[in-house]
Amino acid sequence: MSEEPASDQFRSPLQVTRGADSVVVTLNPPIVKNNVPDLCRRLHDTLTAGERGVGGGDGSGDGRILCDVSGLAADFTTIELLTRLALTAKRLGHHLTLHEPSAKLRFLLLLTGLTEILPEET
Repeated sequence: MSEEPASDQFRSPLQVTRGADSVVVTLNPPIVKNNVPDLCRRLHDTLTAGERGVGGGDGSGDGRILCDVSGLAADFTTIELLTRLALTAKRLGHHLTLHEPSAKLRFLLLLTGLTEILPEET
């Protein structure tokens, strides 16, 4: 008999949920540097697929992306991923905001001068 594997083992590092007026991106650890370009491509593909008017994906600049970073480590791989996701979103007329960053991640964003580019949800 084989046991079913824990569901956490198969969680995608990037999960996207589209709402009526926003997109929610959940980032799950571990984030591996080699996967950063693929995760950005996934966000791009998700934002450009299907209903272009949902969440401001029509290039109008009003699309809100809420990025849940509550489970991420405060390291430079996370910083690279977040800045590249923010750039991907901006190019498609969206604005990325962070949901529940840890105190360490907040400090690292402050230290690197990225708090304006990667603002926290208010």
